[in-house]
Amino acid sequence: MVEGELKLLGRDPRRPAERLEIRRRLGYLPQTFFRGFTVRECVSYAAWLKDMPNRGALDVVERVVDQVGLTPRMDAEYRTLSGGMRRRVGIAQALVNNPQLLPLGEPTTGLDPAERDRFHALLRQLSATTTVVLATHLMEDVHACCDSALVLCTSRMVFLGSSRDLEEAGGYA
Repeated sequence: MVEGELKLLGRDPRRPAERLEIRRRLGYLPQTFFRGFTVRECVSYAAWLKDMPNRGALDVVERVVDQVGLTPRMDAEYRTLSGGMRRRVGIAQALVNNPQLLPLGEPTTGLDPAERDRFHALLRQLSATTTVVLATHLMEDVHACCDSALVLCTSRMVFLGSSRDLEEAGGYA
């Protein structure tokens, strides 16, 4: 049996008050949303889940939707969006609370090449103030976004170093 202690953002997720603080500071990328919601409602709902105050939340929602290039589709229903646009709604939702920790799993899936480049630039910008954890099998994403890389194989670390060193090691692709 393995024992240890888990803390996220310096807080214990087993304690309700600390769990709320984690939720306020954590971003995450969902797989899907309620199909009847509009883009605005999806991102507003995420703000509510993260316990953001109502005052100012509408401006933040508009800002993050603009960051992902969906302002013209703000009032479109989620179900009418393409797969790439749906992914961008999820990215906006992940950013709505200006998270301190942003774990992302395969975030560029479904994005066309131009949107993938735009997302890479956004991640580089975010990394100045946010800890971004990127789980991906796409070396393109690693090289475009990451300063350092950790590779796991069957739950064991097989590489830890710079993304450049990873490329030189054969990329573990």
